[in-house]
Amino acid sequence: MREQFIRTEMLLGAEALERLQNARVALFGLGGVGGYTLEALTRSVLEKLDTQIAPLGIATWHKPKGGYFVSVNTTPGLAKRTLALCKEAGVVMTSAGATYPYGHDPADSNIRVAPSLPPVEELEQAMAVFCCCLKLAALEKSKK
Repeated sequence: MREQFIRTEMLLGAEALERLQNARVALFGLGGVGGYTLEALTRSVLEKLDTQIAPLGIATWHKPKGGYFVSVNTTPGLAKRTLALCKEAGVVMTSAGATYPYGHDPADSNIRVAPSLPPVEELEQAMAVFCCCLKLAALEKSKK
């Protein structure tokens, strides 16, 4: 068990903590503990993007201030292919261009990451897959 959960285990007990670790939860209301949890999820997304994608220059993104959606803008023509590769690998995300009217992104570059549902460990795995798929999509496009 991670050291950060020792006090929670002392409060709830090992069995309850294990149930929580294996549960899927939705966060309603972002005050109190929910806000900190959502912030940790968003930080996980940004950390992967900063370390895996930023050095390659194949996408940009904003760091949310108060919100939790991360809008990733790939180089043109990569969003749909990236998400198709993610889906093939078992990671399903919001459709490419979802932030545009009628979901039509003329540059095929926008991907909305909404890290509010999975546990941190699953989110980290999903973001590793996402980063790998974005790299692969960029590589495929450069070969054309």
